[in-house]
Amino acid sequence: MGTIRDLNTGLLWAQCSEGQGGVGCMFGAIGSLDWNQA
Repeated sequence: MGTIRDLNTGLLWAQCSEGQGGVGCMFGAIGSLDWNQA
């Protein structure tokens, strides 16, 4: 899973939703995290 950096804010974002991966984020199932897990 890759990441994307917002050059304006410096924030780092995951390219795919939690639980997904592959080209275009088309593999896996979207997961969820609670506040502590995130």
